[in-house]
Amino acid sequence: YELHHEATPRLCRTLGDALAAACRRPPLQGLLDEFVDEVGAVYGGFGAGPRVTQAAPCLRVNPPGRPDLAAPFHTDAWAGNPEPQLALWIAVVDIVADEGLWIVDDEFSDAVFKDVAAHVVSFAGAQERLRSRARPLQLRRGEAVVFDANVGHGSIAHDVDRTRVSVDVRSAPAAAVTASGWRPRRPPP
Repeated sequence: YELHHEATPRLCRTLGDALAAACRRPPLQGLLDEFVDEVGAVYGGFGAGPRVTQAAPCLRVNPPGRPDLAAPFHTDAWAGNPEPQLALWIAVVDIVADEGLWIVDDEFSDAVFKDVAAHVVSFAGAQERLRSRARPLQLRRGEAVVFDANVGHGSIAHDVDRTRVSVDVRSAPAAAVTASGWRPRRPPP
């Protein structure tokens, strides 16, 4: 499906709330859990010990021409998430232009965020540097990308004549989550 280009922010929020609620119900939540388990097993050490998944997957609905919905470039670790985290980002619609998630290579991201922490560069300066090296992911509906907490990513306001819809979820070892402010999902009763 595709949202009409004149969809109001309220309609987008209402649709987003409904889709986010659907993401929290089986079978989608179960499928995400299984996928995160499989991906976690591939990364050495990530699968060891108890792990938690965020309380609900994030549903992102980004219509064209909405700069307020663009996500500034960041790493999840810099935003306060635990570093041994994995993020799973799933395209709900085809993403074939610049309306998708933009990724910055690890080494460059690390250098920029070290400069931010050392007050060598401002947040706005970091955004410019990261944007200059970022590349948009182009995924078909149902394809996913997995990245860790230190990968720089963000999005831009786009003018592509379609709405980007994606779902993302994060999982991390339980021991790493305590200080992060995450709301892990409660186990079913």
